[in-house]
Amino acid sequence: MTGAILTEAELASVRRDYRAASLLPARTYHDPAILAWEREHIIQRDWVLVGREEDIAEPTSFKLVELDGENIILVRGRDNVIRAFYNVCRHRGTAVEERECGKAVRFQCVYHAWIYDLDGRLIRAKHTEDLEDFSFETFGLAPIHAATWQGFIFLNLSEGEVEPLEAQLGDLVEQFARFDFTTLRVARRIDYDVAANWKFIAENYSECYHCPGVHPQLNKLTPYDLGGDFAPGGAWQGGWMELVDGAETMALDGGHGSRHGRPPMCGISAEDEQRVYYYVLWPLTFLS
Repeated sequence: MTGAILTEAELASVRRDYRAASLLPARTYHDPAILAWEREHIIQRDWVLVGREEDIAEPTSFKLVELDGENIILVRGRDNVIRAFYNVCRHRGTAVEERECGKAVRFQCVYHAWIYDLDGRLIRAKHTEDLEDFSFETFGLAPIHAATWQGFIFLNLSEGEVEPLEAQLGDLVEQFARFDFTTLRVARRIDYDVAANWKFIAENYSECYHCPGVHPQLNKLTPYDLGGDFAPGGAWQGGWMELVDGAETMALDGGHGSRHGRPPMCGISAEDEQRVYYYVLWPLTFLS
């Protein structure tokens, strides 16, 4: 796909002031060429959340993840540093790790037994001693940029230098500084297979215009017309909705007394306790 995705007129219409702006053209949700452009220029260039630090909590622990079709190893080294590598042997492209998670002394390709240390260095490759233009230093596992924030692990598939994760998050870092989400632990995981363009999901998550009809119980606890939006300084957007008087949570029992005396999470203020916050960390992460 060459040229701009939107015409100048379409772009100007989308960028008009809040109550005058139009929606994105319909083709941006179904045109394969536009999705290919988004993958190349957004998914493969931005920082994308892929897991939690607790997934590889101990040195020598690893986990396989997938990002934009790439098979990736997340590993915590003996030095406690989290790194990421393409799960591809540099010899003939075989996966060097087939387990989904666990602990590893090193990674060994099952095809020709090339061995890599946990920091990605090639440390053994039989019968390569007399090869020209070959060195262990240049045939390590291909690295991927990795960074952490609030206990979350982000990857960036860009080659070469990239801007720090904090630059993409912008002022969200300061806004979340009062919290300590590094101490949270996963209690449950639910997977959804949603047959929709990724932007539809983010847009649906970011508005509650649909809540009275689709989520009447939710709307009774956090009315869709009570709340506000932040003015973000970074690749995120978000806002809040307010709990009705007497409600402590959004539980199905009506939210009254649902905390049963349990204290709030670390950093939660009295104002926070009366709100429900929604954030989109572009491109692919939601925080509630």
